[in-house]
Amino acid sequence: MYNKKILGFALAMVALTAASCKKAVDIPGGPDSAYSMIYLPAAARTTNVYTLRMVDSVQVISLGAIYGGTGSAESDIKVDYSVDEAAVDTYNSVNGTTYTVLPLSAYELPAGAVIPSGQINSNLVDIKINPNNGMQLFKQYLLPVTISNVSGGKVNEKLRTAYYIVSASLNLSDFDEYSRDGWSILNYDSQEPAEGQPNGGRAIDAIDNNPVSFWHTKWDGGETPMPHWLSVDMGQTQTLHGITLIGRQSDNRGKPRDIVVSVSTNGTDWEDVGNIIAQDINDKQKYFVQTFREARYFRVTVTSGYGSTRYT
Repeated sequence: MYNKKILGFALAMVALTAASCKKAVDIPGGPDSAYSMIYLPAAARTTNVYTLRMVDSVQVISLGAIYGGTGSAESDIKVDYSVDEAAVDTYNSVNGTTYTVLPLSAYELPAGAVIPSGQINSNLVDIKINPNNGMQLFKQYLLPVTISNVSGGKVNEKLRTAYYIVSASLNLSDFDEYSRDGWSILNYDSQEPAEGQPNGGRAIDAIDNNPVSFWHTKWDGGETPMPHWLSVDMGQTQTLHGITLIGRQSDNRGKPRDIVVSVSTNGTDWEDVGNIIAQDINDKQKYFVQTFREARYFRVTVTSGYGSTRYT
C-alpha cells in the first residue's frame, strides 16, 4: 500500500509507594452471589491505547471478564460482548475529545466468553483488527466494548464498558532511503564555503551521500538569523513519508532542533507536511512527516537550534 522509501540528507551541524493495613470487615449474612458482580477489567482503566502496524494482516487485542466479589461463579456464566457506538459521543463529551468509532470493516468482535463454574476469570477472546480495512494512517479511533448480557449474576455498571483507543502507524525501519542520484539544490537562504574540505559547508554537501560533509549557514563575515532553509529538487515526483538527518560529526553547537518540512510540485508553491524536533546528536535520525504527499521538491526550514546560535 505504501512505497517504503524515506528521504535522507545531512544538515549542518546537522551532515508511590503504597502501604496497607488489614481491617476486619463484617459482611451481612446471605449468599456470596449477592455481593458479586461481573465486569471488564479493562474498564477499570480510563483508556486502553493500542498502536497497530499499518499492514494487511490481523492483529489482536485480548478481552476477558471477571466475576468479582466474595466467591466464585456458582455455575457457568456466559458473558456477551458488543460494541456500543453511542458511547463514543458520551466519551467525547465527558473528555473533550473528538474520536470517531473504529470502522466496522476493520475489526471482528467475538460474541462472548464463559466464566466457568468455580472460577472467577472468563476465557480470553481476541478482538481481531486489520488496519488495512478502513483505518486511516495515524488517526486515533475509539472502540467501546461493553458487556451486553450475562446468563447469570449482575453486571457492575461502572465497569461494564471498556474504551479502546486504536490507531495504525508505520515502522521507520521498514523504509529505505530514496536514492539521491539526480538530486540537486533548488535554493537556500545561505551557505558557508569557508568551511573548506572535508566539511564542505555548501548546500550541495547536505545531499552528497558523504556523512562527513554538511551544509552550514553563513558565519564568515557575520551570521544570518533564523530561520534557515534549504530546498531540494529530487528530479522526479516521489511520495515523501519522512526525512533522515545526519548530524555534524562533532560536538559543535548549532545542530537544528525545530524543523518544518514542506513539499512542492512546482518549486514555487509550498505545503507544510511535518514538524520535527530533532535530537542534539551526531547519529542518523529518521522521522515521519505528519502528512504524506507526492512531490518533486522538498524544503527543510530550521526555526531553532541547540546552543543558542544564529547559524545552522
